[in-house]
Amino acid sequence: MKKGFGQIILCILLFVLPVQLFAGVQGKIDVFVSIPPQKWLCEQLGGERVNTSLLIAKGQEPHTFEPSPRQIRALSSSHLFFTVGLIFEQELIRRLRSGAPSLQIIDTSKNIEKIPMDGDGHGHNATLDPHVWLSPYNLKSMAA
Repeated sequence: MKKGFGQIILCILLFVLPVQLFAGVQGKIDVFVSIPPQKWLCEQLGGERVNTSLLIAKGQEPHTFEPSPRQIRALSSSHLFFTVGLIFEQELIRRLRSGAPSLQIIDTSKNIEKIPMDGDGHGHNATLDPHVWLSPYNLKSMAA
């Protein structure tokens, strides 16, 4: 059942995306994500059909992260970039919209209701908790 659910989500994901995005694409779809939980999710849903690359590796600090020129070049030539609403993504998206107009950028946190929070002790001054991927319900929404 678990495998069937993943295949259903993948089908929904692929049909929701614009068909012309995949026109002429041979082999795997190149996908970029920001954090390890997104990479796991893409790999579970896409299986062998996707080549998933990660911007922030385990152990890197997302609060001070800046992509390298190599990462920006690779991201610019990929098909999809799944964002999760992190602060560094905002500037990166602005740069990508002008430098890589064919890149499809999808905000997976768009329809997720974020939880209000006080200071969390590790650098978040925001009033909403950005850790949307920690909830199984939110992870399911991100997959859809």
